[in-house]
Amino acid sequence: MKKHILYIAAALMMASCAKDAATEGLQPQTGEPLAFSAVSASTSRTVTSLGEGGLLDMVWEQGDQVGIYATTDGRTSGANVAYTATPTRNDATRCTFAAAVEGEMIYWQGRSQQGFYAYYPFTAVMDREPTPTEHPIVLPAVQTQAAANSPAHLSTYGTLVAQPVTVEANALMGGGIQFAFSHIFSVVEFRLKSTPDCPLAELPIKELKLTAAAGALSYPSAMMNLTAPVSADAAPQLTVLEESASVTLDLAKEVGLKRDATQSFYMLVAPGTHAAKGLTLEVKAIDNSVYTVEIPEGVTFRPNKHYVREYTLELDGFKQADPFEVDIPVLTTQVGKPLQVSLSGAADQIDFWSGEQFHDYAYVATDRMMTATVQMEFKFALANGTQREPARFKISHNFDGTMTEDAIQEADWTDVTEMFDMYPVPVYGLDPEMGAYSTSKSEPFTKSAVCDEWFGEEQTCYLMLHYHVAQYVADYVDPATNTAGNGRTYLYMYDSAIWATAYGTAAQTPLYEQVHSMVYGTGVVSHFKEEEGAPTLVYGATIDSGDWTQPRAYNMTVNGVKYPYAYRLGTTFRPTTYKDIYLVYPLLKLPEPTNIGPDQPIVLQAAGADTPSAWSYTFEKAGSYRVVIVGTVKTLAGEKQVVKEFTVEVTE
Repeated sequence: MKKHILYIAAALMMASCAKDAATEGLQPQTGEPLAFSAVSASTSRTVTSLGEGGLLDMVWEQGDQVGIYATTDGRTSGANVAYTATPTRNDATRCTFAAAVEGEMIYWQGRSQQGFYAYYPFTAVMDREPTPTEHPIVLPAVQTQAAANSPAHLSTYGTLVAQPVTVEANALMGGGIQFAFSHIFSVVEFRLKSTPDCPLAELPIKELKLTAAAGALSYPSAMMNLTAPVSADAAPQLTVLEESASVTLDLAKEVGLKRDATQSFYMLVAPGTHAAKGLTLEVKAIDNSVYTVEIPEGVTFRPNKHYVREYTLELDGFKQADPFEVDIPVLTTQVGKPLQVSLSGAADQIDFWSGEQFHDYAYVATDRMMTATVQMEFKFALANGTQREPARFKISHNFDGTMTEDAIQEADWTDVTEMFDMYPVPVYGLDPEMGAYSTSKSEPFTKSAVCDEWFGEEQTCYLMLHYHVAQYVADYVDPATNTAGNGRTYLYMYDSAIWATAYGTAAQTPLYEQVHSMVYGTGVVSHFKEEEGAPTLVYGATIDSGDWTQPRAYNMTVNGVKYPYAYRLGTTFRPTTYKDIYLVYPLLKLPEPTNIGPDQPIVLQAAGADTPSAWSYTFEKAGSYRVVIVGTVKTLAGEKQVVKEFTVEVTE
């Protein structure tokens, strides 16, 4: 019965018998399993129907389970025993039952008065001792219909109760107990269509709601007395623990109302009487607009009855009840503190664009091109002088590549030394803890940094190590060692390397690796010589013949570690004027950026979920953000996006 509901006739009473019982027609003996059988119930028609045919008949399905209570002389002899149905082959309104659990069944007690009480569907009672006078039932306030014209869900939500059967002591039996089942709730069918002139070929709806001005239409929680007589004209004997004045029928998928044929929608309601204009039907379209029908006449819902109403809906009759709205009451917040968002109305989905990278509405339909991450690492040491910061790293975006001091000075350069945390460091030969500098034993300092910010729109830049030596001053005193005089300091550069890592991968592309050529193939010391991929050494105007021999290229091994390419920048020890040497790296160029597609929103409300009244978001960095909240709303003309924009200031 859970799935099998035929759309043919109005007999809602059921019959059953136990297939493992004594043979029908024989007198059962005390202690034998009891046989249950039935006769067909009367076929009560609808109280009101606007059309011929299309009435409902509920039939048994293999595996349906009923629960049966039994009493002997008023004492329990069967407490909510489960029996499983096998429909009769040629008449599915009849069936036989077998005990659902082996060894759990009801037995004949012929010498005593016996009572039998049955209901469908079987419900286990876990929280207390089961009793036929207080059996739990539920008529949900929210019901779901799988598709238009399908009444399959009625057996899921419905409850059938058998007319109680009493057998006097020593009564003669003809083969078992006969039950007649009846539905204790009412079936309401709404047949809907759109007007012939509706501009939409199909008018899409998603929900129906029937509301009573007074009285209950559903019982989310109730207890029923199964021992009370079942009446077609009176409501069942219930102790209602929770009731609702409405029944909402959700549609598992939206239904398009047609112009030329009605489609049926079914709900189960509680028996009861409602005055004229005491019932209101609301039909909700996919854009959350609502068509309201006030039922003019009074209605009495009776158990086991089928009620039909037919309506033609005009497109203009749908009124927007809850338009989607967004507000951010306070447009300033701090890092780590939630930004509060207020929401009202309804949307099928809500997307939040924070304005941060990867969640920027500017990239909703534009591919985001992600440049590679650039890193630089090098080793360096200072030796033999009191000028503790002799060299600075600088970058330029407008240097034209002409390797002269004039061209270098005409370009704009940005000092990026601080990002490497190069200074201060101890100086070999000056600070006592460092000792004398040795090309075989003196360990360099290792420095590294992420250098993404170096590259402009052209994705290129020049990098330069500017070595500057101040004019010698005899009375200068080194603040760390009290050494007099500011003689030049050598800067040694080992293993300088720059590489790019493609976004989202571990793939690395070298942008620069420290190289040089040796003048002497087997020599330890040589002057710099240009080689493809090597930096260019540019001398300033004040460099003389005593200075240009100082910059060297070394092939070194320090404490067992080979450094085949090591540079030394330096001048004469006590220059009489300032000195400048420029070590200009080859043009650095980023690899092609990685296309990661459009940005993605943060899902504030998933598709189909209920719209929350409030939500919050926390920013991790300070800044000014363009916050965009997009509600996707289904309208009668298709999906529509409601876009709300705000500027949010986030401080530390």
